[in-house]
Amino acid sequence: MRMDRAVRFYSETLGLKLAYRFGDHWASIEAGTGLTIGLHPASSVFPAGRKGSMAIGLQLKGFAP
Repeated sequence: MRMDRAVRFYSETLGLKLAYRFGDHWASIEAGTGLTIGLHPASSVFPAGRKGSMAIGLQLKGFAP
């Protein structure tokens, strides 16, 4: 499966830590202090390889505007 391949790439090839995984729906990879990469499969709403198919979300801890 593609999720297995993606998780192996980030955890085994790049040596990052798999924080948790929910089957083929979601995986979180720890990429450093305070940085997490979230992996999820393509869908009809976000098809792979098309403009707008990648989503980036940021969460800042200890930040007050």
